[in-house]
Amino acid sequence: MKPLYFLFIFLSIGLSLSKRFEFHEDGSFTILQLTDLHLCNYPNWDNVTHQVIRDLIKATEPDLVIITGDVVARERQTLFTGFYEKAWRALTQIFNETKTYYALTLGNHDLDLDLTAEQILDMDMAHPYSATEKNLFTHPATYTIPIFSRINPENISANLWFFDTGSYGCAGNRWSYGCVEEDQIEWYNSKSSKLKEVYGTSAQHIAFLHIPLPEYMDLYNSYTFYGGLQEKVCCPFHNTGLLSAIKKNGDISAVFCGHDHLNNYGGFLDGIELVYGRKTGRANSGPPVGIQRGGRVIKLYEEKGADGTIRTYREHFIVNADGTFEFNKMVNKRTGPKQIECMGAYGHSKSFYTRIMVGIITGAILAIVLLVCFVSCLVSKKKYPDPEKAYFSSENVVIG
Repeated sequence: MKPLYFLFIFLSIGLSLSKRFEFHEDGSFTILQLTDLHLCNYPNWDNVTHQVIRDLIKATEPDLVIITGDVVARERQTLFTGFYEKAWRALTQIFNETKTYYALTLGNHDLDLDLTAEQILDMDMAHPYSATEKNLFTHPATYTIPIFSRINPENISANLWFFDTGSYGCAGNRWSYGCVEEDQIEWYNSKSSKLKEVYGTSAQHIAFLHIPLPEYMDLYNSYTFYGGLQEKVCCPFHNTGLLSAIKKNGDISAVFCGHDHLNNYGGFLDGIELVYGRKTGRANSGPPVGIQRGGRVIKLYEEKGADGTIRTYREHFIVNADGTFEFNKMVNKRTGPKQIECMGAYGHSKSFYTRIMVGIITGAILAIVLLVCFVSCLVSKKKYPDPEKAYFSSENVVIG
């Protein structure tokens, strides 16, 4: 019994050590961001997506693949029990074959099907190449992955933040897309403070989420950007303040998202880089016509300065399905009308739903007023008979 016990302990330690990420001897660490896979158990489409992922992994040899939501999508009319698990098993077989670690956070379509967020995460965390974690938040796929320094192995040179944006409904508005909620921001503030206490402030912090922050709309409206916008930004109606917290904490320097399949831009807003990933999956719309499916490569670096301090920095670029790369090109600024509202569920803005609700409420009030008037008229008619008829009634006739 004892040898088996010690073998189990040894294997457990080995598994945990295998999930310790660190920079290579050349000071690099490579991340491949995939987003919006939209697997739907339809072979003609899913096989294309699987091959794209294999080709991207081959072209970039990532240390970690990060999936920023919408692993699946409800493209087919016929759903069945086990829909998500079947799609997930076909996907993760690729990571088995390529021996590639991966981590994910959830998108709105992941919660459209037959599993809850907790069930998805429990299933995923059991995979030998998964670095996904789960926490007890409103949206549970919220966690961090530290990347340890090769120069100083006891310290981290980068930290990856994963924020689960849920599906639909933000701050009580059910027509909005999901968002990073208050409890997640409180956790981020606390975790940020603790990491600084333990590891200092030199690490490169970057964040990943599915649904873009409202500031993505502000970036394209008023700041310089690279890449392009082909559809309106579908962000939460309510700004819960994550970017404000990021500015205050002063650690996260870049945020990478998915969700909007046709958008492929990025830029800096108050020193924070906001970036879209490239849509990876075959199903559903996008990317724009003439643009290949693919992913975004994020290269992190650490180097030791002459004074002994460790410096970290990053670069990122698009990798196409055919293995070619697209680097950030000319910087532009928006011309023409600006987008003034985030687009919510079913492609409508908050003001659209507000007008609909005002119309419904106004119509209901008018209907109630008319009903009250009608009932009042009936009651009045019954209580006060026609005076002409009353005058000629037998009670008013005088005899003699």
